[in-house]
Amino acid sequence: MASSLTTRLREPLPFALAVIAVVGWLAFLIIWISAAGREGELETRLAAAETARTQLSQDLASQQEAAGELEAIRAEIASGQAERDTVVADRDAARAELDTANAELAQVSTQLDAARTELTQATSERDTAVQARDAATAEMTQAQDGLTQATSELNEVGARLEAARNDEAAIRQTIADLNGEASTASQQVAELETRMQSAREAEAAAQAQIEEARRVETELSANREALETAVADLQEQRTTLTADVTAADQRRTQLQAQVTELSATLAQRTADLAALESRIAEAQGQASAIQAAAAAGLAPGRYVGRSEAGTVISANFLGNGAFSLWRGGNTAADPAVSGQYVLEGDQLTFENATGSLGAASFPMTCTIAPNATGFAVAEGEGCMFEGFTFAAQ
Repeated sequence: MASSLTTRLREPLPFALAVIAVVGWLAFLIIWISAAGREGELETRLAAAETARTQLSQDLASQQEAAGELEAIRAEIASGQAERDTVVADRDAARAELDTANAELAQVSTQLDAARTELTQATSERDTAVQARDAATAEMTQAQDGLTQATSELNEVGARLEAARNDEAAIRQTIADLNGEASTASQQVAELETRMQSAREAEAAAQAQIEEARRVETELSANREALETAVADLQEQRTTLTADVTAADQRRTQLQAQVTELSATLAQRTADLAALESRIAEAQGQASAIQAAAAAGLAPGRYVGRSEAGTVISANFLGNGAFSLWRGGNTAADPAVSGQYVLEGDQLTFENATGSLGAASFPMTCTIAPNATGFAVAEGEGCMFEGFTFAAQ
């Protein structure tokens, strides 16, 4: 049977079929081996692509987180600017009210000065009227004294006239008795007539003086009443002006209080504006720092750094300038070092640090360069992270 199989294989057709079968199996084996290699390669490339996709997703999340913080800061800046505009408008309104109050205060002060001037003038006029009244009173007293003296002189003249009449009667009796002494009696009569004429003239003059004194007394009484009326009017004007001056003083006091209140309001609004501008400047500084950090590959977030020797350092950078460092990748524990960081260009400085991390000495400045996953630390004197590559998480 074996020889029969050998014989059949030696035949052309079976031999060809056997060769074809062997070649087919060899081709299948080669294709299977090639396919297995390609599948392994494809799985490797697929794993790498998956790793890259995961890294890109993490980078995108970090960028979105940074963008969210940036948008929040920009919103805060816009809100602060709106609030600053409102405070500026309030400050301008307070200044306008202060200017109006100052103008009204100046006007009231001018009215007060005018009222005081008018009061001074009225007081002067009253003093002049009082002096005129005193002078008129003195003149009236003098006229009354003159009237009394004229009355006394008139009484004296009447007495003299009565005496002259008595003398005349006696002389006439003497003439009747002494007809012989006619010439002497005539002379005495002439003398008596002369004396009587003088007495009559003196009586007329005294009567004229009395009338003049009465006229002067009437005029002085009228002047006195007019002066008393003028003094009363001036006293009323003085009372009115005093009330106006008091009201003006009260108005000025009120305006001064308003000016003081407006000044305090203006100072408070100015302080609020300064604080708001400081907050805006701080927020803008944080936004600029975040943008600069993002441009340098240091957006706020968590990073894992690895050295060429395999040392792992975890870091967390916040948008407010704070940082934390851990040994290894476990960030759930307390950080080994915490502090503040400052990024200027490509210079990353760690300062105000508390804690310890190996032989690290703070403040510490490192030169960084952005890459696809985060940033790398270049060679630098005093930087313990030299050669580390930090990837965002």
